[in-house]
Amino acid sequence: IALEGRIVIEKAIQSKVKLEALVCIEDRAAEWRARANGEYPVFPMKNEEIGALLGFKFHHGAIALARRPHMLDTAAMPHTGAWLCLWETTDPSNVGALIRTATGFGAMGVLVGPRCADPFYRKALRTSMGNSLATPIYSCSYDELADLSRAGFSLTAASLSKNAVSLRHFTPAYPLVLIVGNEGYGLPAEVLNLCSGEV
Repeated sequence: IALEGRIVIEKAIQSKVKLEALVCIEDRAAEWRARANGEYPVFPMKNEEIGALLGFKFHHGAIALARRPHMLDTAAMPHTGAWLCLWETTDPSNVGALIRTATGFGAMGVLVGPRCADPFYRKALRTSMGNSLATPIYSCSYDELADLSRAGFSLTAASLSKNAVSLRHFTPAYPLVLIVGNEGYGLPAEVLNLCSGEV
């Protein structure tokens, strides 16, 4: 995976993600080599050379190549706290922003359902400010979502329907999974049918 910029790279290092190589602007080479401590190569380049190498100019002075983290299994989820589930959320920027927001609100982790944008795609990583690497990310199918409901998780849909309760009047039950759907058409009926409520 590609890690763009100091914040995302530092979050990856803190999260024990294995870096394979790093390219940086020349005046930061000593700093990045000290951080690498010989664990991966650091290649200093001119700013325009980095842009030519990558094919885009948006790199914030450093970009690293790292091993892709594995998504976790929902069977291993702790039965406590609040969780976010993304279901068919297709825009990488939205996926990253939602992961960053969930992390900021103290969510235990994020479940990624079918047809979602990859939470480890460079744009999702960038908009998540690296939180896609620091927050537990779980792969989730419909059957696994149903299993969570049977295990006592309160599945709650983010919805614009007339059945939705205003957040001002919402009393959450824990463990809670808030499910956010597709940007254009929301959540499919079969997922809504699993939910105990809509907000």
